[in-house]
Amino acid sequence: MSLRRSDRRRAPRSFFTSIQMTHTSHLMRPTIFLVFLARIIIPTGGVFIPTYILWAKVFRAIDTYMPLIAHAFFASPFMVFLMRQFFMTIPEGLADAARIDGAHEFTIYSRVMLPLIKPVIAVFIIFFLGAWNQFIEPLIFINSQKKWTLSLALAMLARGGISTTKPGYPELSDGRRADHWPSRL
Repeated sequence: MSLRRSDRRRAPRSFFTSIQMTHTSHLMRPTIFLVFLARIIIPTGGVFIPTYILWAKVFRAIDTYMPLIAHAFFASPFMVFLMRQFFMTIPEGLADAARIDGAHEFTIYSRVMLPLIKPVIAVFIIFFLGAWNQFIEPLIFINSQKKWTLSLALAMLARGGISTTKPGYPELSDGRRADHWPSRL
C-alpha cells in the first residue's frame, strides 16, 4: 500500500532520501533513482570543482568541517542506494499496522523504521570514519593549519615538516610555501 497524497505532505522530508524513494508513489521515483545510480558511476575527482563552488559560493562553508561531514553522510550516492535497498526489504505491513494503531508518519519512522535500520546506521558510521581519513577533500576544503585532519597533517609533516612562520600559510622546511605547490608542479 502506498502513501496517500495527504500522508506524503505530512511525512518528514528531511528524513533519508531513500525512504521517499521506497515508500512513496510518484512518477519521478525511477528517474531520481537512476540519477543516484549515475552519480555512483562518476568518479569523485570529476565533481571536485562543482562541489567546491557549491560549498564556497552557496553555503560559504570553506575552512570548516561541514563539507567533510555532509559529504560523508548525505552526498554519498552509495549510502542512499544502500539505505533504499534496505528499506525495500522492510514490509509495508509494518507501516500499515502502525497507521491502523493511529501513529502519524513521524512516529512510524522514529519508532518503527529507525530501530530496524540500526545495521545500516552502523555502516554509515564506518563509512564516515573512512571519509574522515581521506586526504584530498580536507586538502581542498580546509585552509587553516589548525583545522587540518590527522591524515592531512601527517602528510604535510612527511613532506618535510611544518613551520608556523606566517599564520595561515604553512611552509615546508626548505622554505617553499605550501600554497605555491600547484605553480611549482
